[in-house]
Amino acid sequence: MSESKAGSASSALDALAKTPSRTVERFIRKASVPVYLLPLGPNPENYFIMMEFEEMLEKLREGLLVRPILMLYVGRSDFDHSYFADHLKDEFVRQFSEAREQEYSKHQVDIEVMRLQKESARDEMARPLRAYPVT
Repeated sequence: MSESKAGSASSALDALAKTPSRTVERFIRKASVPVYLLPLGPNPENYFIMMEFEEMLEKLREGLLVRPILMLYVGRSDFDHSYFADHLKDEFVRQFSEAREQEYSKHQVDIEVMRLQKESARDEMARPLRAYPVT
């Protein structure tokens, strides 16, 4: 990122931090993100993390910023919480990046369809009109 863009983003974040909390709440939408911790065997550290980003992606389409609220559902409670917290951070970034990429890909198809429709309409308008004899 260039310094001017980094500086303007930093300035915007500084201004946002100084804004009264009620004003900030208008711009930042809360979105729950269900997080499922599914055990894969008898070892408490052997689990699969699954997250659902549907509500978060919907809020991103509606607002400027989103504050994810993680809702944790666990299949067992005897796991190392500090290890899980570190692992969750990386897994959240990975899974959200995948969800964002899927959303982007979905819109790329729509954009391509609109581009083709635009070209078709332009070609239709470029065809010469049929000449009618003047009587």
